[in-house]
Amino acid sequence: MDKILMTKSDFDYIFEWKERHKDLVRRYVSPFKAIEIRVDATKDGGTLIYAKCINEGNILKFNITLDKNPIGNFKLSKSINGTCSLLKDNLKYAAENKDSFIQDILGLYAMTMAFITFGDDVSPDISENECETIVKNMKRAVSKSSKGSTTHNSNNITYIFTKHKNKLDLAAKGSHMSPRGIFGVRGHFRHYKNGNVIWIEPYKKGLPNNKRKNKNYKIQTA
Repeated sequence: MDKILMTKSDFDYIFEWKERHKDLVRRYVSPFKAIEIRVDATKDGGTLIYAKCINEGNILKFNITLDKNPIGNFKLSKSINGTCSLLKDNLKYAAENKDSFIQDILGLYAMTMAFITFGDDVSPDISENECETIVKNMKRAVSKSSKGSTTHNSNNITYIFTKHKNKLDLAAKGSHMSPRGIFGVRGHFRHYKNGNVIWIEPYKKGLPNNKRKNKNYKIQTA
């Protein structure tokens, strides 16, 4: 199962994005059939959340661990009007807080998947056709990353969020810096304004001085 690692700072950033894109979040889109979201807020005095979700079309199955303590699982049914109904609940959680806890986990999943699918710069007012195109393109990009990336084993990828030009991007976790002036660019998803989404394979930039190619220039005289 692929994993997404999220810090408290990442969570806060995506939460603010969600407030501007509520209609997109309510679509409960996901380019992943199965994904584990890990939110580590322990450095800020918060909780370590492990939320595993399997998306079966109109059914969402969750398995939750808090601070390495298994809490249990629950299952939801999605409706076309952007709501979810509880089908099954095996959570070891205080009864009076259980409904709000389920809603929080669902919200975490929905906003993270929407942010990943549509990207940081998407307009909140995109059309239905544009939305369907982006979702289709994102699923294709995720499929390519799983099949072609060299930064993971057994087709399981661990993703992290990285800042690029003050925007949050999803990238494959891995070594980023290399010695002697070479640096690696992580595999990452790239969103285009036309709705296309592609997976960029990891690559290296820069060359050692002794491997740089010299260019010859011909000087033309009048």
